[in-house]
Amino acid sequence: MPKLAIGGVRIPNRLVLAPMADVNRPSFRLLCRKRGAGLLFTEMINAEGVVRGSERTLMMTKVRKDERPIALQLFGSKPGTIAKAAAAVEGRASIIDINCGCPVQKVTKNGAGCALMKEPEKIGAIVKEVVNAVSIPVTVKLRLGISAKYKNFLDVAKAAESAGASALTLHARTCDEGYSGRADWSAIKKLKDSVGIPVIGNGDVRTPQDCKRMLHETGCDFVMIGRATMGNPSLFEQCERYLRTGRLLPQQTAEERLADLKLLFRMHKKYDGMSPGKSFVFVKQQAIMFTTGLHGSVAARARLEKAKNEKGLLATFSELVDNI
Repeated sequence: MPKLAIGGVRIPNRLVLAPMADVNRPSFRLLCRKRGAGLLFTEMINAEGVVRGSERTLMMTKVRKDERPIALQLFGSKPGTIAKAAAAVEGRASIIDINCGCPVQKVTKNGAGCALMKEPEKIGAIVKEVVNAVSIPVTVKLRLGISAKYKNFLDVAKAAESAGASALTLHARTCDEGYSGRADWSAIKKLKDSVGIPVIGNGDVRTPQDCKRMLHETGCDFVMIGRATMGNPSLFEQCERYLRTGRLLPQQTAEERLADLKLLFRMHKKYDGMSPGKSFVFVKQQAIMFTTGLHGSVAARARLEKAKNEKGLLATFSELVDNI
């Protein structure tokens, strides 16, 4: 098997954790690493907040040594600001990633995220400034384009590559689609055939078979998985085994799922550094997601929503497991 790398950063396998807002806390990232993710991403981080020295924003840039290799993803609309932010945090990351794909209005209305897809030249300018500001690889996450009538991902990719990007991630949907519809994997193949740097494919990978099929159909170098790992980080372990051996691991048992949830809660207390109110929102969200696919999960989720503390969450989840 060829050595896997992005700009000189060795990646142990082809599996990448997608940057997910309000999900990719250190605890969740570390659990995904324990379950087989080769490259981790932080959630997207506001470059303006980094430059201003916002305590909350800077907290989001903190990563542990055992999370490496990890990409720290920045969003913003001003090349100089993103470059300053990248320079300020490069010591904490293995890779700096520039978000040009977030379709959320509060991001795009300020000219960041997916709004940048309208301006390939500006994306090139951002990449160039960031590359000149840091000594670690710089990558870009993009979408197909703004809409079905305006798919310019190849132009954006060429601008980013020419400016010095070390890899590109393509979420194979348009900005208008958000997370709906079906990802166009043929576009990932077109991108791979058009550039000379590694390509990370993203969109609609939910099973180990999907993962292998994306690699086969598109020729991409890495597969990024996001929403399918929420409540199921063991998907990385399943994909890694399937790619390596061609054999499927058994699905996690309910007891194993509970053990992972308890481990996540312990790491959350130790590493995430959130206020009590936000902390409980996070652990409740995680507990609810971890019920996905379990027998009796609908009733359990209703009870989890009413839980008042972490003890109540774990008691409800444990009862769910005992009744399966």
